[in-house]
Formats: sequence, C-alpha cells, structure tokens
Amino acid sequence: MRNRTLSFIIIFSLIGFIIVFTGSSLNNELLTSIYRGGIALIIAVILGFIFSHLWKWITIDLKTSQDPQEQVSKASPSKEKVGSGRNEVPVKKNMDEQEIKKTSEHVKDLMSE
Repeated sequence: MRNRTLSFIIIFSLIGFIIVFTGSSLNNELLTSIYRGGIALIIAVILGFIFSHLWKWITIDLKTSQDPQEQVSKASPSKEKVGSGRNEVPVKKNMDEQEIKKTSEHVKDLMSE
C-alpha cells in the first residue's frame, strides 16, 4: 500500500470512530460508546479501503497517459479496419480528396440501404 492510501484509511476510520463515539456517548455508557466506536472504526477501515481502491481505479488513465493523442496513435495501427462483416472498410491515415469523396459516397450508399 502506498503511504497516501494508508493515511487516507487511517484518517477516514478515525473520523468514523469520533463521529459514532461522540454521538453514542451522549446517550450511552462509556463502555458501550467505545464498543460502538470500535465497530464504526472497523467499518470505516473497510469503506476507506474500498474508496481508495475505487479512486485509484477511476484515476488510473490520468496517471498512465499524459498525452491522449499519443495514446491513440500507439493504439491504432495504420491498416486498421472499421465495420463488421461485408461492410468492413480499411482505414488510412492520409487520404487524398478523391478518396475522401469516394468514401463519403460509399457511406451515403450504406446509409440509404
């Protein structure tokens, strides 16, 4: 575990303990309040662990790639095909104007079917 994750879990669990202990001590005995605070501490540790891992999972793409354009260029090879079945069309990076018109006509024909 990273240092930030551990500190987040500790702070989250202590806040949970303090909130439940304070609320319980107003109406119950000290031992009951400590017991309920301990249960809240355990639940807060579990929730803190879950939240920290969810946060890591959500932000993983932000940490791994700085330039989204670079990631796209690495992911897509130059002879990639788009579509499925009989409508599969090869993708080229540098198309001249005539190829663009031909492709747009093909797409219009497919849409009119």
